[in-house]
Parts: sequence; structure tokens; C-alpha cells
Amino acid sequence: MGDDPTDTDLGQDSSIAVIKTSVFDDAGSGDTDDDGNGTAQVGETITYSFRVTNTGSTTLTNITLEDVLLEGANGTLSGGPIASLSPGAFDDTTFTGSYTITQDDIDRGFVRNQAVVSGETPDGNTVSDDSDDDSNVGDDPTDTDLGQDSSIAVIKTSVFDDAGSGDTDDDGNGTAQVGETITYSFRVTNTGSTTLTNITLEDVLLEGANGTLSGGPIASLSPGAFDDTTFTGSYTITQEDIDRGFVRNQAVVSGETPDGNTVSDDSDDDSNVGDDPTDTDLGQDSSIAVIKTSVFDDAGSGDTDDAGNGTAQVGETITYSFRVTNTGSTTLTNITLEDVLLEGANGTLSGGPIASLSREPLTIRPLRVAIRSLRMTSTAALYATRQW
Repeated sequence: MGDDPTDTDLGQDSSIAVIKTSVFDDAGSGDTDDDGNGTAQVGETITYSFRVTNTGSTTLTNITLEDVLLEGANGTLSGGPIASLSPGAFDDTTFTGSYTITQDDIDRGFVRNQAVVSGETPDGNTVSDDSDDDSNVGDDPTDTDLGQDSSIAVIKTSVFDDAGSGDTDDDGNGTAQVGETITYSFRVTNTGSTTLTNITLEDVLLEGANGTLSGGPIASLSPGAFDDTTFTGSYTITQEDIDRGFVRNQAVVSGETPDGNTVSDDSDDDSNVGDDPTDTDLGQDSSIAVIKTSVFDDAGSGDTDDAGNGTAQVGETITYSFRVTNTGSTTLTNITLEDVLLEGANGTLSGGPIASLSREPLTIRPLRVAIRSLRMTSTAALYATRQW
């Protein structure tokens, strides 16, 4: 017969769990996104909290925590070890961590990582657990959403150059001429929080018959960065533009986001905020002139003083010619002529109105008036409307 003691196996269950939670802080202030923009910026920090629970039936000792991300170059991990943790007890103050957000993180849109907690059992073994984001049961990594904001803007500015010289209106007349050019510059800015790639520019006017558009694409543009040298354009001014008084148009810039989507913006003339088209004032100058010349004809023969006596006779005629010139920069329409003498009893005035007149001169056919007196006067006036 023996004297062995009676052992009752209590079925030990040693286990541990850790929940890892996070918030991202604006510029390390400790408050979540206190600038209210809803997006993370480079240099802001994510703060991590850890709740370690003894989920088993034995007391655990020397509890430690490992976290690859927080033990790296951009992170900090502090606290521990926890000396002892009874079954069912938890500790949510010992371990803390922080991580400084990089541009790569923002381009990804989130920071994902996982911690591992370990503790020693009474029999000298080790139990461990991969962290979960909200439960002691699962082992899901903790994702911190960084609130991506992808956006782009372009400012389009212009000057018009005299005869392509590269200088703005260097003849000093303050008005554009047909064949002069408008030079366009484009300042593209990444106004969002993510890196943009393959940035292109479209401009219907500059890609047309009278324009040129060169440069691009921009390979990559970081948040807050701008490029004002890649894209350039020029446009040759037409008479229609001058008659309108300005050239108006708008460009569209597009870029690819890290998640493969596209952002775009209609150009503004002076700001990243608006979408106003760019107007180039061409400095209209509308004016007109007329030269009136005359010869007198002997007895209506059509020849000047064919009697050779050097004096006019009653019944002979004076023939008038009018040379009308558009001396301005815009096309003129509905051009009429008034002449008190020629519209009187002894004169005739015919022709007109001139439907349209550009800068080239036009001569109206000769007009005649019969001679009744050797004292004659006449006045002429021209009226025109501007074509828009």
C-alpha cells in the first residue's frame, strides 16, 4: 500500500489579449485634428493606447509589448513591463506609443500596424497575442484613417506681345494688332494632402489653329508644391478677337491620385480658389477718316477743263471722290456719308452704306455736282457702328 498524495488537476488556462486603439493629432497637440480640416498632414502624430487583459485563469507576470512600427524611426513606444496581472484584470495605462505621419502614409490613406503582447505563466511558459483593434477575441490590425484630400489648382495668366517680340505692346499704342501674340503662363499647385502624378493640361484655345501649348506632363507634385515652368502657351490674335476687345479662355489641369482616381480644376486668373476664365484685354481703338477730293469737268464731258480756258462755266460739273479709311483697330460697320452740298438742289450723292470696313482703305466712286455759282462749300461726316 502506498502513501501517495491526491492531486486534483485544475486545468490551467493561461492566455492574454491586447486591444490597440489610435487617434491622429494635429501637429502633436494631443487633440484629434484640431484644425478641423479632417485630414492628416506630414508631421502630425498618431497616439496609440493599449489595453492588456489577462483572459486566462492564471496570474501572468513580466508582461511586455512589442510593436515594429512604433519601435521604428518615426515611432516611440514606452512603458512596461507590467509586473503582474491577475486573471480578468486589465491594464490600459502602462504602455503608450506615438507615430509621426509621413507623406507615404498620407498617400496610402491610412497607417496599419499591430502589436504583440507577451506574459509569463506560473509554470515558466510564455503566452502571447497579436493585438486587435476593438476586441479581446480577434486579431485585426489597427488602421488609422488619415482622411485623404486630393485636389489641384491652376492659375492662368497672360500678356499680349507686339509682333511676337516677347515684349508687351512695345510700340506703345496700347492696342493689339492682328498677328501679335498672347503669351500664357500656368502655375499648377497641389492643393491637397496627397502626392499627385502624371499631371496634364488641356486648353481648347491654345490647342486650336491659332495657338500652341507645350510642356508636360508633370511627373509628380507633392502637397503644397507648385510648378510654374512646365506648361507654356501662345495665341495669335485675329481681327475677330480685336473686334470683341478681349480674348477669353480657360484651361483644365488634371492629376492622378495615389488610389488611381483623377482630380481636375478649371483655371482661374489670379487664385487657387476660384475658376474664373482668363481675359486678355486687347485695348480697342475705333476711329475713322475720310479724304474728299474734287475735279471740275467741262460741260459734263468727264474731262477736267477740256476747253483749256482754266475757268469753270455754268453747267459744268465738279466730280467728288471719297477715300474712307478705318484708322482704328476694330472692324467698322454700317458706314454712311453726309454732305450738305451734294445732298442739295445742285448735287447728287450716291452709294453706301458700307457694310463693313476693316483697316484697309476703301474708295467710293466719283460723285458729281452741277456748277451754279463760283462760291461753293461742302462738309462731310461719316458715322460708324462698332462691331462686337
